[in-house]
Amino acid sequence: RAAIEADLTGAGLEWREDPSNADPAYLRNRIRATAVAAVARALDPDAAPAAGRAALAGRISRALDEVRSARQVLESWADRRLTQVCDARSGGATLAARQTAAYPLALRRALYRRLWRRFAPESRGLTGPHLEAIDRLFGTARGGARIHLPGGVVAERRSAVVRFQRQGNPRRT
Repeated sequence: RAAIEADLTGAGLEWREDPSNADPAYLRNRIRATAVAAVARALDPDAAPAAGRAALAGRISRALDEVRSARQVLESWADRRLTQVCDARSGGATLAARQTAAYPLALRRALYRRLWRRFAPESRGLTGPHLEAIDRLFGTARGGARIHLPGGVVAERRSAVVRFQRQGNPRRT
């Protein structure tokens, strides 16, 4: 921070101090002052606080790069699998229940997200609770179990498939 302020001063630029950034009443400030500092010290107890925070930021950045790369792999996999387990010809989309349920959780979730982007691109994304509810449909053998999703979409377990259909579309089995 001191280096940034020195650069701004050297360039003749002014900045604004937000007093709320130092107020411990805000969770973000307590995290910054205690949790981030503690993790940075744990990683390198001998580092100066600013250097420790910079090292922590670098580690987080590298971890995020790895997560982004893994997500790209999952999405690519889901695109290929979607053609194997999905039928989207009848005004909705169905996923083969047994095949889909056999995939590991991360791959199933990637599959649900890819299907969602193709089936309801104008709708908001699926949240964690939506994904969990969809996953439960694949874990039950009970036909007729259904959940309501954003954009007026209903997902329903039917025998060997889970069907995604907009409410108001005629049912076909």
